[in-house]
Amino acid sequence: PAMQPADVVTVHFYPDAPIDVATYMAGVQRIAGGHQVWLTETGMGTCDEARQSEFYSSVLNPFVQLGRTWWPRVFFYVLSDGEPCSDAMVRPDGSFKPSFITYRDFIAAHP
Repeated sequence: PAMQPADVVTVHFYPDAPIDVATYMAGVQRIAGGHQVWLTETGMGTCDEARQSEFYSSVLNPFVQLGRTWWPRVFFYVLSDGEPCSDAMVRPDGSFKPSFITYRDFIAAHP
């Protein structure tokens, strides 16, 4: 069956991908048939909080640069899980990791 006009294409992107997110998403857009493309799962599990925050920036910057018309949604997949070294943006004690601040600041700058 063919996709309906309101259908969206959803994809995942992980830090171990062999290409950067901008190249990946542009490739998906080329084959999406004019449908919106949503990045519905991305994130980075690590004990290195600065590296996790940098990964968030490496996804959010292309999201803005590519226009957000055909790629209007991005979802980082773990807010909190109680684990100290994980994909979560919130530490087990409830304090924010740098990735949370990166994401929050991005949202404030790009309503």
